[in-house]
Amino acid sequence: MQPVLFSVTEACRGRPGWVRIGSSISYYRNLYAGLNTPNDSVKKSGTSKKKKRSLSSARCRLEPRLGSSLGIPSPDGFSRERDRAVDILKKKPFVFVDFHGHSRRYNVFMFGNNPEESWRIADHTLMHDSQFMLLPELLEQSSDSFSFGECRFSIAKAKEPSARVVIWRQFDIPRVHTMEATYCGFDIGRYAGFQVGIAKLKEMGRDLCMALLPLKKRVEAENAALTKISQSDRRRANSESCSSSELPSSS
Repeated sequence: MQPVLFSVTEACRGRPGWVRIGSSISYYRNLYAGLNTPNDSVKKSGTSKKKKRSLSSARCRLEPRLGSSLGIPSPDGFSRERDRAVDILKKKPFVFVDFHGHSRRYNVFMFGNNPEESWRIADHTLMHDSQFMLLPELLEQSSDSFSFGECRFSIAKAKEPSARVVIWRQFDIPRVHTMEATYCGFDIGRYAGFQVGIAKLKEMGRDLCMALLPLKKRVEAENAALTKISQSDRRRANSESCSSSELPSSS
């Protein structure tokens, strides 16, 4: 199988697109043992400073495959990193984002979980306050690469094994997303007509990180408002109860 190539020169000549190209290409079954990076630090315990963090990241170690220095994710390495992150936090993650690439849509967008759009009828009765839309809404306002119009929040039966749905169900985290980049380039904003390059991917990563703090502040503000309303309702109920108990009983 030949690798795909996008030629900027051909695109400027009016022939844009991805083509398969190359010769004398070989794929091997070889599996080379050993790691390019040490994993001694993976099992180290976190510091007290790290335990106070409200946001953390999970990293995935890369290992060589296919008889070359090409790195691919190591599930074992990710598992140990994930365990260490959980050990540091000792609490439910605030947000979970799974990064993917998409071949049929333009721009960068997200998938989320709306219980009302689930294939399971039982999910329709789950309480929610549209938390699954907050991060995409913030990225739509702050990122030139992101398109809220491409976002979808349905839960299909075929997506039950995906990280987005599994984490949402097992950990009860409303802000779980799959972020999709693209092979198709952009068709909106100042990047319309351009392909996705390394610089734009880095910019999207920066925009995502910059959106996390406003997201946390917004969630905390909404939770504080709900708590205040709940406390007000309880005080009103207690006041009404006391008033009714003070009324003289009829003989």
